[in-house]
Amino acid sequence: MSDDVIKKKQWDGFSTPPDDWVDPPKENVGEDIYSNFFSSLDQKDLALLVPLPYRIGLWMSEIDERGGDEADEAEIKVLESIVFEIAEDFCKSQFIQIIMQWTLKNRKYWENWHSNLERAPHECEKVIWMLQQNGADDKDIESLKHTLLYIAVSVAMAFREEEAKETIIDKIKRKFGNGQVDYQKERLKNISGLERKALEYLSKYVGKDYREVF
Repeated sequence: MSDDVIKKKQWDGFSTPPDDWVDPPKENVGEDIYSNFFSSLDQKDLALLVPLPYRIGLWMSEIDERGGDEADEAEIKVLESIVFEIAEDFCKSQFIQIIMQWTLKNRKYWENWHSNLERAPHECEKVIWMLQQNGADDKDIESLKHTLLYIAVSVAMAFREEEAKETIIDKIKRKFGNGQVDYQKERLKNISGLERKALEYLSKYVGKDYREVF
């Protein structure tokens, strides 16, 4: 088997997508408002874009190893559930839904997207620049920024979710005041110092403060 064939079968998200990868889903594109845009992108740009939502979650999951294998497993489960959730939710952003469905439909390659995760924040900056250069709408780029940070923050909070259970006081705040915002801010406090620094680092490359996600 040639090196090129092996590379295609083990698509790492940095080379041209393999012959058997799944093209962007078109059943939810409406009147093909995005089909022409995605079709116009270079294959190497697509190979960077499609794995990125999953890779940024993986990157975040490796920041703080103190929780051990149990934490890693919890974070991966959260990451996978987020990909499924966003891929099915066209109400938030059709642009993002298409990308996330694309990520989901190429799930067989997820195991191969674990390499060189230290590049992930830089990939965010590169993908955002690439989309801008190709004429993507500002609101769609903003939605992508929000989604990448939402994934990273959600993964960071995953293992400590049990510690962040809503208390009776939280419920009273939510019912009689601006409680949901307070509750989300309390959940953010459960992110470790290492993870917070990582989110601040990621925010610089994404061009958006992670604290704006919730």
